[in-house]
Amino acid sequence: MSTAGLQITQMSSGYGKTDVLHNINLTVNPGEIVTVIGSNGAGKSTTLRTISGLVRPTQGQTTFEGIDLARMEPDRIVRSGIVHVPEGRRIFSRLTVLENLEMGAYIRRDPYQKDLEQVYEFFPILSNRLTQKAGTLSGGEQQMLAIGRALLTKPKLLLLDEPSLGLAPLVVQDIFRIIRKIHEEGIMILLVEQNALQALKLANRAYVLETGRVVLEGPADELLASPQIQKSYLGESIGRAEEEIA
Repeated sequence: MSTAGLQITQMSSGYGKTDVLHNINLTVNPGEIVTVIGSNGAGKSTTLRTISGLVRPTQGQTTFEGIDLARMEPDRIVRSGIVHVPEGRRIFSRLTVLENLEMGAYIRRDPYQKDLEQVYEFFPILSNRLTQKAGTLSGGEQQMLAIGRALLTKPKLLLLDEPSLGLAPLVVQDIFRIIRKIHEEGIMILLVEQNALQALKLANRAYVLETGRVVLEGPADELLASPQIQKSYLGESIGRAEEEIA
């Protein structure tokens, strides 16, 4: 078994005495964007929360670059190179844009100005908002800030939870374009996304979760062409895309 990347084997986890995830297997290899799709309540966010240490697995093994994450505290998992951008952005609304970005670099002891400049290249609008309180930004700008803050941590693997949620279609296109650019910089990405059409177009491989179990997996382009996936997950997405084109 390769020690590179993320390897989840027979993992179960949940809240209290109730498991949400049941014996899932999932891999993110170096150089990949992997997406997890599924309906509400399928366990997508719990998957990311378990990887980042916010939820403890009840069984199974999770390794990153050969290191066992099971008993690591969340801050040590961040230091290992895994950074989680949660659903809802979770920015510091009373801090400025620049202060939020600098919070992303709190674990670093090396100069990070070059990485800050790269965030400004990805998200030029943020460089014009540096002294503005983060809570006054639009939803799309807040999502850009949340991703930018994560990049300042210098991740090897970026966990993105519903980055397009609640955003206007044009902003969604911008977010997915930037995710592709981030991947081109050599960062592995595990993307949880309800916009299955966009996610499958972007990803190398995909997993489909239903009630906490992986029911399908494979190359993203094959799942995109699957009649089962089109019927269950892509109908609304394709309809929206056709409306936008019209």
